[in-house]
Amino acid sequence: MRRSLSLRRIAINFAHACDTSFDTSMTSAPKAATLSRAEQLASRRARLREQCDIQRRHLGAIAAELQYELSGIDRTVLMMRRVASKPVVVSAGVALLTLIGPKRALRWASKGAFWYGAAKKAVAVAAAHPQLAASLQSAVRSLQVQKRS
Repeated sequence: MRRSLSLRRIAINFAHACDTSFDTSMTSAPKAATLSRAEQLASRRARLREQCDIQRRHLGAIAAELQYELSGIDRTVLMMRRVASKPVVVSAGVALLTLIGPKRALRWASKGAFWYGAAKKAVAVAAAHPQLAASLQSAVRSLQVQKRS
């Protein structure tokens, strides 16, 4: 399922990744007397490395999400370049637009975008709920059988 990405959400995720909720003091007072300076530094270093690992995972997830969102733009640009590089397709598109009129073409495009979005959501729901998809398929089959008879 594709999720919308906003700068606010990226900032929130980054702030969460940079959260320093661990104890920044070296050690508690009773432990300080028993630990040597080297042990204190090793303990602090281990905590800092753990925090870096957590931040690295969060930033990796954010980068993957950004890459996923931007890949759609890349595919669109690539498709437009392919279409624009073929003059026959461009002239056929202009001729079709001239014949049907820009108003009707815009109406068809908006209806097409609506149905594409609805179909995409239906596929996502079917993938998330396989039992629902199976019951819908059986209902469609029974309607087809009734229609034939």
